[in-house]
Amino acid sequence: MKNLKSIIYVTLMLLMITACTSDNDNLKIESQQIDYESLNLSLKENIISFNNMLEYDESLSKEVDEFIETGDDKYFQRKYSKSSTEEIVYTVNELSDIYSDKQKEFLVNFYNELANSKDGYILDIVTSHKDLLTQQNFNSEEYEQIHSLLIASEQSILVLDGIIEIDDAEKKSSFSSRGQGDGFWDCMRINAGKAIGRGIVTGAIGGAISGAYYGATGGTVVLPGVGTATGAVGGAVFGAAGGATVGAIWGAIWTAVDCGGGVALKEFFKSSKKY
Repeated sequence: MKNLKSIIYVTLMLLMITACTSDNDNLKIESQQIDYESLNLSLKENIISFNNMLEYDESLSKEVDEFIETGDDKYFQRKYSKSSTEEIVYTVNELSDIYSDKQKEFLVNFYNELANSKDGYILDIVTSHKDLLTQQNFNSEEYEQIHSLLIASEQSILVLDGIIEIDDAEKKSSFSSRGQGDGFWDCMRINAGKAIGRGIVTGAIGGAISGAYYGATGGTVVLPGVGTATGAVGGAVFGAAGGATVGAIWGAIWTAVDCGGGVALKEFFKSSKKY
């Protein structure tokens, strides 16, 4: 479990920010005006394809292009660990301190359910928590901070779910775990959901912490096609959204490697170009 989490965590630092540390200690939290309506609209407009999602991590995008051209899968075999079936338990202590205690409790429940989904219906989990969010007694700022993360997660899942090919439409519902894992796409359909869910969670956690620190120390956090943010709160909000998006990609890539290695991975990237 620790290896899986640490691999995503380290690579996250290459995302869209260059944070020197991910430490929450002594983080100065300042209020910041964020146009959440524009942010959420931009997320929906820009997380619409695999190629657009790749723009959130320039380093990964270059590696994908090189792999498609050369077929050399050494980078992915080295970088992407086999996903674990061991249960993951997140605690409030692992979350960025820009979140209130009430927010942390909500997020921990969401993260643990998403990361440990047994049937792979991760889209349903995100959707249900969007509904739950409206029932919480959050102020508008607290609500929007979480809502933007849920939108980024939902959009990422929709894109990747569309790439996972399956002939029987009745069996396809956000990475259904039903059936046997015979063949590459069946293996992807059955196994990608949990890996993508775990990627989203660890990406969101690491992105929020690193973004908050970087923003608080005068840096600018950039999301391609979305905009830029400064300050601890803005950095955390943008970092969580971007981290969730890139983490979802990593989860899909891990599964492709597990389901067939380099040849299968090339098939996945080939199909992803349609989206």
